[in-house]
Amino acid sequence: MCVIASIPKNTGIVNESTLENMCNNNSHGFGIGWIDNDNKIKIFKTMDKKQFIEKAINIQKHHSKTSDILIHARIATSGKTNVDNCHPFRVTDDTIFAHNGVLNFVEPTNSMSDTRVFNEVVLKNFKKDFLNNEGIRDFLGEIIGTDKLVFLTNNPAYSQNTFIINKDQGVTDNKVWFSNRSYEKSRAVSLYNSTGFCEYDYYSLGMIDTPEEIEPIEIPEIVMEFGSIQAYLDSYGDESASKKLDKILDKMKETQDDENLILVTGKYTDIDEAKNIFNSDEYKIEYILNDDLKDLLVKMYNMFVSRSLTKDDLTTKDYNSIMWDCFDRALPITIKKSNQTKFVFDNNK
Repeated sequence: MCVIASIPKNTGIVNESTLENMCNNNSHGFGIGWIDNDNKIKIFKTMDKKQFIEKAINIQKHHSKTSDILIHARIATSGKTNVDNCHPFRVTDDTIFAHNGVLNFVEPTNSMSDTRVFNEVVLKNFKKDFLNNEGIRDFLGEIIGTDKLVFLTNNPAYSQNTFIINKDQGVTDNKVWFSNRSYEKSRAVSLYNSTGFCEYDYYSLGMIDTPEEIEPIEIPEIVMEFGSIQAYLDSYGDESASKKLDKILDKMKETQDDENLILVTGKYTDIDEAKNIFNSDEYKIEYILNDDLKDLLVKMYNMFVSRSLTKDDLTTKDYNSIMWDCFDRALPITIKKSNQTKFVFDNNK
């Protein structure tokens, strides 16, 4: 989901270990912004983790006592995975910003991420001192939902150098504000289904060269404690994935044009449960998946593993297990009968 670190001047730094965690958990590009000794806003971006960490440590060493510092590590959700889509982005010569989340109200392009498009079509059209306007700050907080925005500026019209939108939905650690907890050491989340925890063989999937390359998975703390990844994200006010799931399921309903098909998306519905209800050979019951749902599940799962899964790694059974991990529910299913004319969409069972 990306991570932002906002460091007030003369308070501390983000150390090498934390930078390593940020980059490992958000590995699709890195950036840092600061105000140099000539009072100019500077930005450094790279796709190289080692180069970034060295640069970030050096910048903090020379500027942390005199400048607020903005650090971002990216998880790509739209646009190309390249330096151009790395944060921070420049709004004006004297103001830059970074974003954490997914902006569903703008349309990314094949090359530009949603955040870059948001900058071009929204932020760059505000007046130069827009952050002084409380109404605009409130407006930004409303339209981004549970996302976060951090602005770093040296505009003399402002009484401060850093503005954080939705600050209360982040976390402060040793006086550094983080947009979420992916600055901490990554913990893998096991796959889960209604019968218990499934064994998942990272080695045979080719995600690691030897089993010793990652720490053994502890009893899946997130699923055990919160019930699902989404419930864990809810505890930090991040509902973006849940909202995206709702849109995907609504689209499935809208595009379903077979009158003989029943689409069921209820929270506890699973194929085994459906078979107990529709136990006749006349019915055909299948999980239903599309690319949007696959992308969402893989991206959510990859927030908590150090080596990313890809869609090609997974079977439908795997996706159903991940769905339980992510949302505490099964994949939607279709039930078909030759003379069936009833259409059912149950999203609240």
